[in-house]
Amino acid sequence: NVIETIPDIVFALHTQGNLVKWNRRLGDVTGYSPEELLNKPALAFVPLEEQTRTAAAIQRVFTEGYAELDGQMLTKDLRTIPYHWTGAALKDPQGQIIGITGVGRDVSEKKRAKSLLEATTESIEEGLLVIDRQGNVTNMNQRFLELWRIPQGLADRRQDKALLDFVLEQLQDPETFLTKVRELYDHPEQESVDVLLFKDGRMFERYSRPHLLAGEIVGRVWSFLDITDRKRIEEALRVSEERFALAVEG
Repeated sequence: NVIETIPDIVFALHTQGNLVKWNRRLGDVTGYSPEELLNKPALAFVPLEEQTRTAAAIQRVFTEGYAELDGQMLTKDLRTIPYHWTGAALKDPQGQIIGITGVGRDVSEKKRAKSLLEATTESIEEGLLVIDRQGNVTNMNQRFLELWRIPQGLADRRQDKALLDFVLEQLQDPETFLTKVRELYDHPEQESVDVLLFKDGRMFERYSRPHLLAGEIVGRVWSFLDITDRKRIEEALRVSEERFALAVEG
């Protein structure tokens, strides 16, 4: 009963990769009748250009026991819907693999949210960086690269420690920077605003907030605004006011 009512697709394939069991959701999404679904090849549910990648994922389940795949679900009327698939080896009581059981999740909203975020981040003055709960960089805008003076080649190596090292090397106090980051990941619901000081005299206002998707915290969004000129003007004004006060007192 639970499997029949959940919004995800649940399925089972035999060793030739054909459909043998499924929940009602698969028919609702694809438009196929139960008679049409029985023994339908798994590759019939994906566009032609994704079939090689999908076949490789199915093979990984048989050889490694598990696989995940982001791709497109192809419906009976030839529409495509973004789906995330997970598959695990299905075994008999003797431990022999007799097929695959898996789950498919509609990620249309997630894709739309990501596209909207990417479009928005390119149109603002702040440098934006999005990091997931595991600490992996999932998005950054061009302004972020410009502010931190990150070469494009290094920006492409998002999971490489070299990118973090490059960022830390520019700061006056990198340890405080990292301590604040760890603190916010320990308390993901918090927001934070502080100022970063660079070795070359630049100053950034750093703002961090939770990254929400469908009401769930999936990481953090960091924004960086160059306030160097503003701070210099404020300091010059402060010095000028002090001199004026001294002159009046004299």
